[in-house]
Amino acid sequence: MGKKRVLTRLAAVIAICLLVVSLTGCGRGQEKPQAEAPEKESEVEQEGPKFITVGGGAAAWAVMAAKIADVISSDLQGVSATSIPGGGIENLKKIQTGEIQFGMTHSPLAGWAYEGKPPFDGQPITKARHVMTLYKGVFQAVTPKNSGLTKWEDLKNKPFRVNVNKAGTWGNFGMLKVLEAYGITEQDIISAGGVVNRLGYDDATTMMQDGLLDLWVTADGIIPHSSILELERNPGIRFLEISKEVQDKLTATVPGVEPSTIPKGSYATLDKDIPSIEVWVQLVAGEDVPEKTVYDVTAALAAHIEELKTLFKGAEAISLETALAARALPVHPGAKKFYEEKGIKVEE
Repeated sequence: MGKKRVLTRLAAVIAICLLVVSLTGCGRGQEKPQAEAPEKESEVEQEGPKFITVGGGAAAWAVMAAKIADVISSDLQGVSATSIPGGGIENLKKIQTGEIQFGMTHSPLAGWAYEGKPPFDGQPITKARHVMTLYKGVFQAVTPKNSGLTKWEDLKNKPFRVNVNKAGTWGNFGMLKVLEAYGITEQDIISAGGVVNRLGYDDATTMMQDGLLDLWVTADGIIPHSSILELERNPGIRFLEISKEVQDKLTATVPGVEPSTIPKGSYATLDKDIPSIEVWVQLVAGEDVPEKTVYDVTAALAAHIEELKTLFKGAEAISLETALAARALPVHPGAKKFYEEKGIKVEE
């Protein structure tokens, strides 16, 4: 009788356990599936990237890109931005591949990139979109005051040592375009007994001070340019003018190029205006960057525009009035929305 009572209790315990297991399984089956997590991830993606990279460059570009990254980090909640070295061509290529979200470039390069013209080797940069035109860079060419080089045409007839800037930069392409407009090739310089160098600004400055260079050029320099100030002190310089005919030819054939002047008094020894050309430095973004993100970045830069103007000489030109100047790319929808809200008409 005792053994029977124990077996009965054991059977009851087992039955209760089975019932609990059964109910637990049913409860789990009625729980909401874990598939909601991807929905939350999707919402995060729609909000925009949490990490943004801004492609800059050297000198003034590095300063500007760093400030843009700082503004993004401070004004866009939950977003961290950083700037990295680059250049006008490199930044556009990285926009295309998605390696960076924002980058600085020059107005002519943006036009060539979109059309797939050299230096983009028939591979159009289709994903770059205009965000904001920033400031101007002016073509400035100087020669030692006693060099004997007085006009561009002299390069075809006399032996001069010329710097055409580093290959793969706007400085190089801009210089070659000026030479081309004058009907001068690198081979012409060499045939006249001259030398063609491809140096950065610092190395070219040192060579001119050492008496080893006759023509120093920046294709997008701020005024006054620090290297030219050094050259003005040693060895002393003269500026080469760009003729009205060549100004017209370049503005007609190179996108984003405009006539310009190096004003009298910009340098201590400059006693007259020097006709030249200029290009604009621009900020672009990838078309895949969400509209809201680009809108927020554009709004943040506009809010900090007075700070941007103080970064270096030449940056004071930054203005919403010129935010679409010399643009060759379609405007990003986020930037377009911001400008239209401010009453700035965006031409298609």
